[in-house]
Amino acid sequence: MASRWRNVGWSLAACLGLVLGGAMVALSLIDVATGATASGASSSLVVERRAMGPRNAKVQIVVYNDFQCPHCYELHRAAEPEIIERYVRTGLARLEVRQFAVMGPESVMAAEASLCAADQGRFWEYRDALFSAWRQKGYSAYSEAGVRAVADQVGLDRDAFGSCLVSGARLAEVEEDMRRGKAEGITAVPSVFINGRQVVGTQPFQVYAKIIDEELEKELAK
Repeated sequence: MASRWRNVGWSLAACLGLVLGGAMVALSLIDVATGATASGASSSLVVERRAMGPRNAKVQIVVYNDFQCPHCYELHRAAEPEIIERYVRTGLARLEVRQFAVMGPESVMAAEASLCAADQGRFWEYRDALFSAWRQKGYSAYSEAGVRAVADQVGLDRDAFGSCLVSGARLAEVEEDMRRGKAEGITAVPSVFINGRQVVGTQPFQVYAKIIDEELEKELAK
């Protein structure tokens, strides 16, 4: 199991991103994935293993996060749902989440666990629950017992999840995300790429929206 931790070497300092503003959005990503809206209405949304939105969308958004990073949590709870509601659900953008587990072995465990949940089609719900568990319990939330408890909480198949976790079946996928992130020049999380344009740290929704709108204008002008 020692290989599980070989890619972690960064400290808490790697989690960058001052919370500059932006109101908290009431909808969780569970809600947006299942079509709920603040008004109670629903709409269709293309949801894949760990991506949302059409593959051929004009704007491709990639979010790199570490589950122990408080600023990643802020991005997750505030700007992400707004981005999904305004751009992803309408088919203008596609959002993909990648793991950049740099803050310790618990981060790697959480990243693997989220991908084991993705195998059961429950990535988005499990991701919500993981962030919430960390806010409530700290490091212990991402122990093996902790991530198993979250799996039970969201109703995953216990045996399938446990087998995936213990076997390290998703470690290579976590490592590939890490490799891709480093190749793209990531030095801190969260990092968001919008058609290749990097935004580091947690920013208000308006910052992301401005860049997305600029990219949409470029695409429409072609």
